[in-house]
Amino acid sequence: MVNYFKVFIGEGPEDANENEETKGEDKASSKKDFKVMSELHSATRNMRNNEQTSFEDILFCFLDKVFDKYTEEKLVAHLPNFIREMSKSKTIGKAGFTNAVSRFV
Repeated sequence: MVNYFKVFIGEGPEDANENEETKGEDKASSKKDFKVMSELHSATRNMRNNEQTSFEDILFCFLDKVFDKYTEEKLVAHLPNFIREMSKSKTIGKAGFTNAVSRFV
């Protein structure tokens, strides 16, 4: 998701020599849609209980990583638009957004 955010804001991949898993995510993220979120949801499992990873968990982890990685100026400039577009895509429901943001805060 963080790589998708980079593509979304126009930064693209940082390093052409990244590992194969990251390259696959970059290819998916270059489409500028939120299918990568659905793919993460269907392809990953929660390590604590082995259940399918929830959209809430994905969004929470994304927020945690993006706030660690980017400056406040970048986040103010790009994160609201990214969240709006994610909301428009209806990939994650209202409850998932609310729960992820509540956990993050």
